[in-house]
Amino acid sequence: MAEKPSVLIGTKKIDMGIVGKVLLNNQDINFKIVNAGLAWHYKKYQKEQSRSDRKRYSDAEKVAKLSVIGLWQEPDAIPPWKWRKGTRPVRLNQKQKIRHNSAEKVSKSTQ
Repeated sequence: MAEKPSVLIGTKKIDMGIVGKVLLNNQDINFKIVNAGLAWHYKKYQKEQSRSDRKRYSDAEKVAKLSVIGLWQEPDAIPPWKWRKGTRPVRLNQKQKIRHNSAEKVSKSTQ
């Protein structure tokens, strides 16, 4: 029978709910997703981590970033804390891209 995950709750945060560590079968799931490049090590709350966890998570993020895996493959990846504040890239739809590229070609040809 599969073990149920447990959450070691750190503290409640007004801006994001509960900060905690998810464990499943005695494995740190939070660490695993940072290590796989699927999440950021949230530095704002790192002081709530043990010193050893803080170092492991930070190192895992650095390795994932250098290895260009997971979210680090996306050059414009936006951390969740910036996304929640409304910091998002302007994305052009296909028609806008075509118009934009055509306008660039015209301006280059007239120079």
